[in-house]
Amino acid sequence: MLSNPWTAEPGTPLILGESPVPAVVASWVASRLGGEPTRGFGYLSWVFLGPHTVLRVDPVPGRPDRFLSDLAVSGVRLPGVAVPEVLGSGEFDGRAWVEITRLPGEPAHLTWPDQDRPSRQRFMARLAEAVRVLHQHVPDERLIPRPTSPWPEHVGAEARGSLEAARPHLPAPYHERAEAAFVRWESSLTETPKVLAHGDLWLGNLLVDGQGELTGLLDFDRAALAPPDYELDMLLRFWQYPWNFVPRELESAYAESLDFADLTPVVTVCAAGLPEQELADRLSTLELIYRLGKIAPFGWSDEARQMLDTVLDDRWCEGLTQQ
Repeated sequence: MLSNPWTAEPGTPLILGESPVPAVVASWVASRLGGEPTRGFGYLSWVFLGPHTVLRVDPVPGRPDRFLSDLAVSGVRLPGVAVPEVLGSGEFDGRAWVEITRLPGEPAHLTWPDQDRPSRQRFMARLAEAVRVLHQHVPDERLIPRPTSPWPEHVGAEARGSLEAARPHLPAPYHERAEAAFVRWESSLTETPKVLAHGDLWLGNLLVDGQGELTGLLDFDRAALAPPDYELDMLLRFWQYPWNFVPRELESAYAESLDFADLTPVVTVCAAGLPEQELADRLSTLELIYRLGKIAPFGWSDEARQMLDTVLDDRWCEGLTQQ
């Protein structure tokens, strides 16, 4: 589950949620939601906001299992934090769809820069507790899109695949360094008990109320049965490079890495007792896989080089594991 299983096929738009919606689909959506819906944002799905529900439609036909992870978490009860309930699912025009409850609140990345330290601490304490309870939930494994066991073999296969895919774009010294890094970190990939991990905990998938309190958890596309520390993968990536996640108008507010001290409650839950160096090596492995996966379609650039240097120089988790 390190790579999103719903990645677009070659030649399709990179952000599928912004691709044109066929008229027949738009008409069906309006009929189902009872009027002209508002378009929401989704990287890998069309999102339509109705008065009380949200309808997500797969832009790519022929993938009936597209929204199984939504079904896997529907009904989960987290302390003080809502998760969307699935109200219906199926296929239309060959495309999978799912209708879920619309949760109150706004994405946390819109308000985070204006929150004071106590508000951020309360937010993270509540997130840590919600994640702890989520990790205790036992889902129907048939609803989890991809197997991840055994974890060392799963991550190893992802590492080899990402390195091979990026090979045409990587300067030879970086290919050698990446290969050596995977070997160096391999011993850290021990098998640990699996939990239901959200897998995409950046602030855009977390809802807050008017006081900045965490109220909802969205978008389970990357949900996986994985070790608890997998939960830190995307969260750490957002904390390091927040400007790469937010809309252009917010980039100046997120021009620098965020404060790692804020993550301490969530790190404590997700590290699950792993030694600091082992945790750092495991997360570095996932980041290197992610970076190589970006280089494969987008090619080499100064930004790619800088980001690879950070992880290859063992600086990816600096500040995270010393809290």
